[in-house]
Amino acid sequence: MARRLLTLHSDSVSLKRLTRDLDKYSGALGEVGVSAYKQTLNEYKFTMRDRSTIGPLFKKTGRLRGSWDFEVVGGTRSLQGLRGSVFSHSGYAQLHEEGGIVRAPNFRSWLYLPTIWNRKANGTSKVSPSQVVNNGGRTVRAKYVTRIGKERTFTPNAAIFPGSLEAMSFVSNYVLIDQVGFPMFSLVKAATYAPKLGTREQEPIYTERLMKRLSDKVAEPLEE
Repeated sequence: MARRLLTLHSDSVSLKRLTRDLDKYSGALGEVGVSAYKQTLNEYKFTMRDRSTIGPLFKKTGRLRGSWDFEVVGGTRSLQGLRGSVFSHSGYAQLHEEGGIVRAPNFRSWLYLPTIWNRKANGTSKVSPSQVVNNGGRTVRAKYVTRIGKERTFTPNAAIFPGSLEAMSFVSNYVLIDQVGFPMFSLVKAATYAPKLGTREQEPIYTERLMKRLSDKVAEPLEE
């Protein structure tokens, strides 16, 4: 089932007023409106795909990028009857839009969060947990982590990565270290994601674009 994050026209008093006023000129402007809605919402959709891939979020599996779509509903006899929305089929869209807590599936499992030694600029890991383990890595308590043969304390407790593009906070007592002792992943039971996607922040931009497009498209047949 689609996760509806936003309806483009929902809170725009100006857009409602515009469609009402334009309908006074003709009773059959809906087809013109459908074209304007589709063009604008399609642009909105691709903006959200980019925001899910090249910033502020970055591509990991590509499923979030591919989950975006739009729809236009309503009759063709009236602009006021048209409804348009941009939405995502992915539950992760809502998580990244509103922020929230992600928990490990059960008490025996963990979430693996890459440390600064194993994190790319976009926040994704350089190597996977299985790669670390296959190359001789192991899980240890955070306070007993060793690095190049020396005892040291690694304390990511309640840490926030300000440089991460998917800022999160978490508490970790265990880490996955590589064969020489570098901490590669923090093992956590839950992580709190900050809201980053910004779908609703784009709404005024595309509402204004839709209003201009509607005005221009309606003016064309009137001028003829």
